[in-house]
Amino acid sequence: MMYVVEVNGRRLNVEIRDGEAIVDGVKYFVSMHAVAGTPVRIVGVNDAVHRVVLRERVARGRYRMWLDGHRYDAEALDSRARAIRDMQASVAKPTGPAPLRAPMPGLIVQLRVKVGDTVVAGAGLVDDPRVVVVAGPGRGPAAARQTGIDRARGDVVLLLDDDVVPGPGLVAAHRDAHAVTARLIVVGPMPVAPELRTASAIAHVYANDYDAEWAGLLADPAAVVRDLWGGNVSIRRADGLAVPQVGALGDLRNREDQEWGLRAARAGMTGAVAPRAGAVHWHEGHVAGLLDAAADQVRTGRLLDERYPELGADGDPGAGLPRPARVVVDLTGVRVIGSLVRRVVVGLARRAGDGPPARWRVALVVVARAMVQRAT
Repeated sequence: MMYVVEVNGRRLNVEIRDGEAIVDGVKYFVSMHAVAGTPVRIVGVNDAVHRVVLRERVARGRYRMWLDGHRYDAEALDSRARAIRDMQASVAKPTGPAPLRAPMPGLIVQLRVKVGDTVVAGAGLVDDPRVVVVAGPGRGPAAARQTGIDRARGDVVLLLDDDVVPGPGLVAAHRDAHAVTARLIVVGPMPVAPELRTASAIAHVYANDYDAEWAGLLADPAAVVRDLWGGNVSIRRADGLAVPQVGALGDLRNREDQEWGLRAARAGMTGAVAPRAGAVHWHEGHVAGLLDAAADQVRTGRLLDERYPELGADGDPGAGLPRPARVVVDLTGVRVIGSLVRRVVVGLARRAGDGPPARWRVALVVVARAMVQRAT
């Protein structure tokens, strides 16, 4: 089936076949799965997996959607309908005032105007005192969270990552946890969305890591401050001001949440879990980012070990892997062939690691990550 598609004003010729889309002559392997009861679609394009939020069908063939945080207005018509639409547009004369377009994508919470009102350039259209957009310093997640704590006015501050969707009762569960004991850092569960876990090898690997982490925290809640994972965290504002998220190590790229927990522990704070404060983590990533982060996490781990000897050095990256995988990782320590084996495995992972979570792909990514960490 042939379509003429316009996306944010750009026109594309698209032919849809079984499992394929040919866009302006370039072939892509595509798939799409709906998440039941939600506007979310899991879209696969070649080896990449994306989460698309289809907000509304504006008109026949016209859609408004969000991809990776950006809004797109799209129109998809077959060739005949497109020709009719173009002919109508060529003879139509513009009527009425020019449309008012938003300068950037966003969510309109409430409108101050009604039909017929005059809108003055620069006047605010959103009016909800609960929503405050704060411009951050552009220094990374820790500084951004601290800016939020500084600007907050409530007694308890809840910190959610932008890809974490809160479940029912999350806020109340965090609030109740702080009512029991003072000076707490409370974390709630945020498992990876099942739809992503079954569609992406990277999400699958991350989900396994997180599930193991959460099981450990349930067994030992005190470990929250030693190995803090941000994303679904709450703290009393006074404690957040006393122990800011950015410490002497500065704006860390990775493990900045763990470093904050370690400083909080030294200040006398303790960790707690709130199992009823559940959320869903729409974690999306690519193998290149995972491997780059793995190396940076090792480097940051050395900084943490020097500054916080109570933490202890990171364990062997190959520990806990199945024996065949561990044997492959151990080959990197063999003279002459070690560096060659690592380059081949890591290079293969970078080329083939993005895609559905086939067992071989998950194993390849996990082994490559362990090799990168050992070599760092």
